[in-house]
Amino acid sequence: MLKSIGELLYEKKPFYVPFYQRGYRWEKEHVLALLNDLYSFYIESTDTSNAKVTYYSLQPLVIKNEEVKYTVVDGQQRLTTIFIILKAFENFINRKERKFSIIYDREGSKEFLENIHNETKEKAEENADFWYMYNAYKAVLSWIKGENIRNKKFNEDEIEEFMNFIKRGKREFDGRDINKNIRFIWYELPQDEDEFEVFIRLNIGKVPLTDAELIKSFLVSQGRDEEERYAISKEWNDMEYTLRDNEFYGFISSEDLKNRIEIVFQIFLQKPSYKKYELYEELIRKFEDEYKKDIKSLWKDIKAIFGMLRFWHQDREFYHLIGFLISLRSKEKRMSIVDIYKLYEKSTDKKDFRKKLIEEIKSKTKFEKLLELYEIIDNEDFKEKIKEYYDLTYGTSYKNKTIEDLLLLFNIATLINSSKDSYIKFSFYKFNNDRWSLEHITPRTDKLKQDIRKVIEEIKKLKLSDIEIPKNEEEWESFIGEKFIDEFFKEDENKDLLFNLTLLPRSLNSAIKNNIFLVKRNQIIEFDRKGEFIPIATKNVFLKYYSDFSKHSCDMKKWSIEDAKNYLKNMIESIKSLLGESNE
Repeated sequence: MLKSIGELLYEKKPFYVPFYQRGYRWEKEHVLALLNDLYSFYIESTDTSNAKVTYYSLQPLVIKNEEVKYTVVDGQQRLTTIFIILKAFENFINRKERKFSIIYDREGSKEFLENIHNETKEKAEENADFWYMYNAYKAVLSWIKGENIRNKKFNEDEIEEFMNFIKRGKREFDGRDINKNIRFIWYELPQDEDEFEVFIRLNIGKVPLTDAELIKSFLVSQGRDEEERYAISKEWNDMEYTLRDNEFYGFISSEDLKNRIEIVFQIFLQKPSYKKYELYEELIRKFEDEYKKDIKSLWKDIKAIFGMLRFWHQDREFYHLIGFLISLRSKEKRMSIVDIYKLYEKSTDKKDFRKKLIEEIKSKTKFEKLLELYEIIDNEDFKEKIKEYYDLTYGTSYKNKTIEDLLLLFNIATLINSSKDSYIKFSFYKFNNDRWSLEHITPRTDKLKQDIRKVIEEIKKLKLSDIEIPKNEEEWESFIGEKFIDEFFKEDENKDLLFNLTLLPRSLNSAIKNNIFLVKRNQIIEFDRKGEFIPIATKNVFLKYYSDFSKHSCDMKKWSIEDAKNYLKNMIESIKSLLGESNE
């Protein structure tokens, strides 16, 4: 059976999208593609010479006809999109039109759709359904304004005419069938057929359902009554909403899943990696074999896992220790949240769990090398001895990742060792979703030479009263070396040592380029002022926070060997304090 959109407008029952259904998830490109298809069909339909044009099919709309509603088993994505298109059109022409009613079994969905033209981005961020609906509405408006296959900007009359075409009914009053309209393939399930089983059958194998969507549908369907099904659905949506917070998700995963809630089931099923539908199939097996189909106990254990993730996120120390192990630059050393949860389950209490995390950190970093350096840092031959620590010298990919891990640990230690009342947390999400590099605090000579003209221009901008820039370009290199480069760091091999390196996002590293310390310092301050993510230890370096001016002069023009030694000493002491190493 076929039903036109025009016929749906006169349905007295609302369309109801139940708990087990996936939420509305159409992206902007899907909405624009449908609009372009409908508009192309509309243009073809106006060509009276084109007798081949009949009707446009929106694919199946599978429903169960109940006493007060149509329960939508399949086709809700297109049905919702048509509703949003009509809503956007009627608001564009500033005229209220007849529409069918659609209700998602999620709190506030009907009201959100009805008032979508007045809804804010903040309201849309309350849950995933609202967010996709809101963006679909914005996509329709962008299509009207010219983002379409014809690059055409529509006026009100044109949109009204197109809207009336979309809303055409199937038959005229004299009974003649009107071709050239838009129809759903309408299929009503027999009353004795299980709608959930039909839903799974229809969607397995389509591009559609992910493990998370199948799992949610299954769990909700197992609820013993309407109240329990609603509770599971609502608690699931609450979890999804929390996981949409990048800072929450960022400390439990270094890779962004399309359906972030799947990470909870990775932990529950102890599967750090999985194939398509493996989580869903394993969950059903566990439900039947281990839980003996007791949905209450199963859901309680799943919620307990998520509750522990929330606890770790709220505890600054656990947040940073876990986030560090998940964010290690060396992928072969990186831990998954599944492995960390196993570690937690083997622990006797919080103290024992913390101890196990610390042991993992010690085993995955070159911390023992730092301890060796600490023993000789005040020795007269230190400047020569540090060159022997090849693993802590800039160079190969392996060595650089080793250094990046130590510098990340220094940032983590700095934050954990600070006041317990501090609200500042390291952003693992930004760290894992940006490309990072090691920044030379004092630039390498070969790089400096390449950009020497730009460096001189930057020095001129500083308007230093005690500095006179030579007019002869041939003197610039020696001038910079004398005024802005410490004697120790004039040798390039010394510039690759650990205490002349710090962490920066690659984008900022490229913007800073090969400038001298003083220029970089001003640039870092400006980036920080603009809200760029700069690790706390990197900011401290360029503010000379670690320098001891009681023992050597304060010279902001250059990064000295004394600055570098104090930086290294603070780094080691902070990490030692975190890892519980004695200072003796």
